[in-house]
Amino acid sequence: TCESIAGGRYDNAITVDSADELGHLLGSLAKMQDMLRTQIEKERAEAAAMSRIKQALEASSAAIMVADANGTIIYQN
Repeated sequence: TCESIAGGRYDNAITVDSADELGHLLGSLAKMQDMLRTQIEKERAEAAAMSRIKQALEASSAAIMVADANGTIIYQN
């Protein structure tokens, strides 16, 4: 299971059958796996949205410049 998580699989069934130290460790591993899966899904969705925005900006015939709140240019086509 640890190798699977390290390899990017976050859908492993982790069964906690005891309340001893090993059970607590497995419970923590299950929680960590869920948190990693949620975070990675969120980051992938954000990256896909950014990619769509970038493609739209690059396809635009108008000159577009995007700056952050400090005036630093973060995108220019």
